[in-house]
Amino acid sequence: MSGAKSKVRGLAIEINREDTLDLTYRGKQTFFRNATYCEIVPGKEDLELNCEWSFEGDERGARALFSAYRIRIKECLATPFETKDSNDYGKVKILSSYEAEIEHSDGTETSIELELHEKNYSSTPKFSVDLQIERI
Repeated sequence: MSGAKSKVRGLAIEINREDTLDLTYRGKQTFFRNATYCEIVPGKEDLELNCEWSFEGDERGARALFSAYRIRIKECLATPFETKDSNDYGKVKILSSYEAEIEHSDGTETSIELELHEKNYSSTPKFSVDLQIERI
């Protein structure tokens, strides 16, 4: 997600055999796989990537994926991946949140945010892992 546009041109979202979404780079799978929702929002000078993994009533599964992605992202960064305050927005609770800010030599910035949510819109809570990567 550095400022070099040629590095992000190869990003794509593909539907896999499980009918979920994989983020790919130049046709090869990345470690972001099996998302229930994913979008890439390109801009002339910026880029946004949002993915979500949903777990109907499965808090353990959501926490396991969140932990695996948190560790993997942290290992890839040359900057701290720090805990962010958790919040409660009524029916949506942010159970855990991590973020990193990366400043690039060309003056752009990349922010990475990984959150674990509990959504209580029905009698069965829905848990999700949300990833947002934004280059500004």
